[in-house]
Amino acid sequence: MGLELLFSSKEKTLSPETKKLLDGYMAGAKKEIGFVDKNEAYWKAEKYASDFFKSGKADSLTTEDVKLMEKQVAKEIRGYGFKERLNYASNTKAKEETAFEMIGLKAAGLTVLGLGGAALDPDLGTPVVLAGYAALAVETVVRCASLPKDDAQAKKIEDYTDLKHAQLALKQLKREIGFKESYDRDVKRAEKIDAYKEDVKKLFAAGYGQPSGGLVQAPIAAAKLRNQGR
Repeated sequence: MGLELLFSSKEKTLSPETKKLLDGYMAGAKKEIGFVDKNEAYWKAEKYASDFFKSGKADSLTTEDVKLMEKQVAKEIRGYGFKERLNYASNTKAKEETAFEMIGLKAAGLTVLGLGGAALDPDLGTPVVLAGYAALAVETVVRCASLPKDDAQAKKIEDYTDLKHAQLALKQLKREIGFKESYDRDVKRAEKIDAYKEDVKKLFAAGYGQPSGGLVQAPIAAAKLRNQGR
């Protein structure tokens, strides 16, 4: 599974050129964002989408194109299990930490921060220490539960993360394209209004206007009014 399978699948609702462009966009997002936590991934995806849009590579794309690809990515994501989802949600990096290392580092961190008790006010030390280690215990359990057991599971976690980042990048690209489409619609609407006003001026100049306001639609009716001296 993962982006490789997604790229090789046939998408009948997208043209080959559009699908190739979006596949390339997602592959670039995978490389640009990397294996980082959700917060950093958000900002990297936003910048990547903005740069891609400004380069002109997205000129042929519409929000509907991006929505279709989003559906394909969402379908892929639904095929993953609890461990992959927990790993991503808890920002645990695949195969980078062990439970032993996390416990040791986190406990050392608490001591450095003064949560070891000795450097705290005696009246507050025990509650803070207990709270600190309780938080550590919960975080450690979550991280241990999300760690891969083998290389195959680590690969699934990486694939899931790639798809989530691709989904995030698509959302940001859709936003950029949506702004442009909205602007283009406003411009076209303004152009139509200006064209209508110009047509009205021409009709009034040609004698199709009424003194009381409005236009006489039929030329015969307009000629009749002129003959009546109106």
